[in-house]
Amino acid sequence: MPPPEQSIAVGSLTTVGYGDIVPKTETGRWAAVVIMITGIAVLGTLAGSLASFFRLGNGESSDSEPATTTDTPNGAALAALATEMTALRRQVDALTERLAQAPPNPPQEEPVPRGDASG
Repeated sequence: MPPPEQSIAVGSLTTVGYGDIVPKTETGRWAAVVIMITGIAVLGTLAGSLASFFRLGNGESSDSEPATTTDTPNGAALAALATEMTALRRQVDALTERLAQAPPNPPQEEPVPRGDASG
């Protein structure tokens, strides 16, 4: 049996409205709380499903060759793209290593401009 204060608190946390229209009965308040929490659960599940679909958030990069499949019409193009991306990643790693090993150049001062000698 949520008192009106708890019902308003849940409504505020779920950001469903301003509180200008609120249920008056205890059953209505319970129903509203259940509907609000269900809405948050559905949106959370949807966001998690989309994140796993796009494989977001795993934060792991592998240096191994990507798995390539050519069983789809675009599979050959995807395999070529994956191979090219792997080659580019290796080039970037090699350049990064070369830059890390190179001695830093001392900052050079710009020459001071001189005035005209004619006059």
